[in-house]
Amino acid sequence: MRYVAPNRDAGNPLVVHCQGIWQRAVIFLGAASLFNCGCVFSFSCSISICWTVVFREDVLGNVAAAASIGGLIGTLPAGIFAQRFGLRRSLLFCMTLVPALFCLRALATSQQLQIGLGFVGGLALSMWAVCIPPAMARLTKRAEPPIRL
Repeated sequence: MRYVAPNRDAGNPLVVHCQGIWQRAVIFLGAASLFNCGCVFSFSCSISICWTVVFREDVLGNVAAAASIGGLIGTLPAGIFAQRFGLRRSLLFCMTLVPALFCLRALATSQQLQIGLGFVGGLALSMWAVCIPPAMARLTKRAEPPIRL
């Protein structure tokens, strides 16, 4: 990566030009960060809405348990899906499905619908967990081993 000094042609004085493999890594890191921030925000909204719509702690526990079970059950199908359709399509599918499910979950007012959407959301998030390591492996060079602490 190299820093471009501010000038009239650059437009933005804090433009960072990336070349080659780093460009793809920076784009992926930006997309992943936005996805994670969106998940945290929508999940927080979902919990606050659940809390204000007469739900009790046991219902929130059931929703969390359903999401965990969905994540456990969804790992093998997510791996098969990623193998069949490729990492890029799988990640794009996950990045569109998860926010839609979280928005639906924020709008749902019945307990059964919350639990069902929690389960399906866990299934969808398992695809994210399955696809991230191979995607990051593709973005690193073979000659650069990871930094060891």
